[in-house]
Amino acid sequence: MATASKPIIFYDIAHRPPVEETCCSPNPSKTRLALNFKRVPHKTTWVPMPAIASVRQQLGVPPCRQFADGSDFHTLPVVVDPSTTPPTLLGDSFDIAAHLQQTYPDAGDGNLFPCLPQPDALSFPLAPGSTAAMLVPLTPVRESAYPAYARFNVDVDSAFTAHVQLCVQGIPFDPATKEASRGDLLHSIISLPGGTIERYFLKCASEDAGRALIEGEFNAMSAIYEAAPDFVPKPHSWGEFRSKEPRTYFFLSQFIDMFSNWVPEPNQLCKKLARLHRDSVSPTGMFGFHVKTCQGRSAQHVGWDASWTACFTKILGHVMKLDANANGRWDAFDEIGRRITMRVIPRLIGALEADGRSVKPCLIHADLWEGNTGMSVETGDIYIFDAASLYAHNEMEIGD
Repeated sequence: MATASKPIIFYDIAHRPPVEETCCSPNPSKTRLALNFKRVPHKTTWVPMPAIASVRQQLGVPPCRQFADGSDFHTLPVVVDPSTTPPTLLGDSFDIAAHLQQTYPDAGDGNLFPCLPQPDALSFPLAPGSTAAMLVPLTPVRESAYPAYARFNVDVDSAFTAHVQLCVQGIPFDPATKEASRGDLLHSIISLPGGTIERYFLKCASEDAGRALIEGEFNAMSAIYEAAPDFVPKPHSWGEFRSKEPRTYFFLSQFIDMFSNWVPEPNQLCKKLARLHRDSVSPTGMFGFHVKTCQGRSAQHVGWDASWTACFTKILGHVMKLDANANGRWDAFDEIGRRITMRVIPRLIGALEADGRSVKPCLIHADLWEGNTGMSVETGDIYIFDAASLYAHNEMEIGD
């Protein structure tokens, strides 16, 4: 029997701190409810979403789900019950509930699987076709001592998984791992007619700022893909969800499984950046971009300008206005901004366009840092994403 000194170890998904107050993942919640109902001593180990696969693999708990292409889907909960010999390791919420009932039948507040008045009393399948394009795979119904409950468990999983995209904006992601966590959650593997397997990544944002971000990113990624198709995941489309409250927008692209949040290998990254800058061609011959692009949720000034000096001046002026709106006026800062705009920029940047000299408008990513780069797990190729592009001086790429 698990005891206070030798409790069950329960692995749950860590969201935004404090994790005890923001835990909300459906399947770990089933396990937490079952542990509390049976009053079995347990201790929670919180696992950041991007670390789930490695933690599960280190524990030696095989995956209980697979994507359409046969690759493993690693998720939580996992429990380790040290009261058995050897310790019991389980990685599926239904299997955990069955283990608790069978190992601790008289514990807590009763039976987790009470007798049903009729075999189909818990039958609530979704309508046909509702599960055709799940973002995450389901655990199949397996042989069980509680078959009616096993089918009901799949019905519950289906209902949540079929509509998970509707709640993505409300998930309390940990800010430290938000982008990686969203990437883990919001990709889908779909079998197309003919048996072709495609993997997709879905990004969502809401309200007017979200529309600008999504539309800008789709157009930025499309421009980079046209100039350097081996440097970004292929963008497919952007649009608005049918639900109106809040108004929510999506960006759909190819999904590439990547190692991210690391410093990329410099030779490959710089070679691809140099080629993008060299080979890209501004459609107007000017600096700027045809739609508003955003760094995070902050829109940039990207209107077309024939002069890089004028374009850069407007970009910097826009940033200073955003700062004043957010933090209030500061006379000393305003004076420095005025001197930079009136003296420094014409002297240093204006010189590049004086006496017959010119600057080539190059397509840049415009929000490039290690968090917006990744290396393909399969090929080792480096990719960039979350672009906020415009046509600019190529050195703006590293001075942004």
